[in-house]
Amino acid sequence: MKYKTKKNQLFRKKLSMPERVVNKVYNNTLTFQEYMEYNLEDKVPTSCLNEIHRNVVEKFGVEKSKKLDWDLIDLKGEELLDTIKDMNPDVEDINQELYNLVITDMRPKDYTKMMRKIYSDSVLEDSNLDDNVQNNFNNGRMKITELLKIWDHVKDKELSLCLKNDVYNKEDVTEEELKKFMEEYAGLLTLIDDPEEVYGLITMIYRKNESREDKYAYIKTIVDKILDKTLGDNSLNTVKLTNEQYKVIFKYTSIKDYLFKKLGDEHAEKLLDELGRREPTYLFDICIPFDVLIEEDVLAFVETYGLDNVVNFEEECGHYLTKNDCERLRMMYDMYLHYGANEHDKDKTIFTRNMYDQSGNYVDRPYTKQEFYEAIRRMIVYGPTDIKYADKVSDYREITGDFRDLNPELFVNDAAPEDFQEAFYTKSLTPIFVRDHYNCISYLIGKKLSTIFTPLSVKVSKTDDGLYYRFENIYK
Repeated sequence: MKYKTKKNQLFRKKLSMPERVVNKVYNNTLTFQEYMEYNLEDKVPTSCLNEIHRNVVEKFGVEKSKKLDWDLIDLKGEELLDTIKDMNPDVEDINQELYNLVITDMRPKDYTKMMRKIYSDSVLEDSNLDDNVQNNFNNGRMKITELLKIWDHVKDKELSLCLKNDVYNKEDVTEEELKKFMEEYAGLLTLIDDPEEVYGLITMIYRKNESREDKYAYIKTIVDKILDKTLGDNSLNTVKLTNEQYKVIFKYTSIKDYLFKKLGDEHAEKLLDELGRREPTYLFDICIPFDVLIEEDVLAFVETYGLDNVVNFEEECGHYLTKNDCERLRMMYDMYLHYGANEHDKDKTIFTRNMYDQSGNYVDRPYTKQEFYEAIRRMIVYGPTDIKYADKVSDYREITGDFRDLNPELFVNDAAPEDFQEAFYTKSLTPIFVRDHYNCISYLIGKKLSTIFTPLSVKVSKTDDGLYYRFENIYK
């Protein structure tokens, strides 16, 4: 808009601003934000502001108005105008006075930017959460069961609005009760089939005047129902629990009773007998997670060689079996125990326990540490006994401790080149490889070639019964 100075014009010079703003000046509809944005403080009288903004500025002055939450005034101006007119202009924090007037009737979703900072504990702004989830929270439209699904994101937030609007919260569970429940019983949540049970559970724990024993008995009925669902034979319908879930469960029910139901009398007795004087909760402190330990194949391996032997080997020798979510431990039964007796060569059997005393009497006793170590040594030297795993060679270099000290021929100096170590530990050494890496020959001094070279079998004779041919590794 180009214009010339007129007789009754307010300004002698053309204002340097967009035409739309100039029009607002002349129409007395200017906002205070625009007033500051275009540096009009010394150029334009405050009478050019719109009515609400003019009243506010006239009440508090320009300097104090610069600190006001104008987004809130724009949002609630009509409602607040009379209150603003009656306010003491010398009040220290004008914004807080205004917030106190409107906060109870506002949802966090409608908070201004300044309010979101001051009331950050009421607003959910988390880039890791879906926008709809954040909107539902900030609208106060999340049930307790929905809050619990994102608990780590809302545990420090103000939850009273959601609890007030939760139609399922018929018992009026309070924010204090909910947060206390999550501190003390959070682990139970992953076990509850019907999410709505949590309302009754919280009420039972914190409202009813029951003894601690009665409360635990109530929780026991819940966890026992969950445990019953882990006992089925149909893998599609059987519930799988994690080690952490089992830990929580057995705070409220008997682990011994469960072991008998899950494993059967014979297996449970073996496991419990080996625990001796220890409490069954010891099973949660070992390196084998409980949910893995009670897997059929894992339990078969552990029962064969003894829980203490397996646990002590893992803790002393580098967690060879339990790395990568117990990957190797889960395979030991299939790889070795099927044909572990090796009836055609007793020197290769992995069942190394001496079951007879000096008088030749059978003695049922557990494996000793030495017998177990020898079994592991033979597994490494001779490889899997099940032909399905014939090509499954494990790099066992991470084994440390006593086993390494007792079997030096199975290990190579850590200073050896990496490609040589790789071939050594995976039994892919061959004469040709050694020829091409002649500088590594010194690392083979004192080693048994039959334990580290790729096996090369030759037929040497028939067995004593004449039914089978006997083969030997030529490197032996």
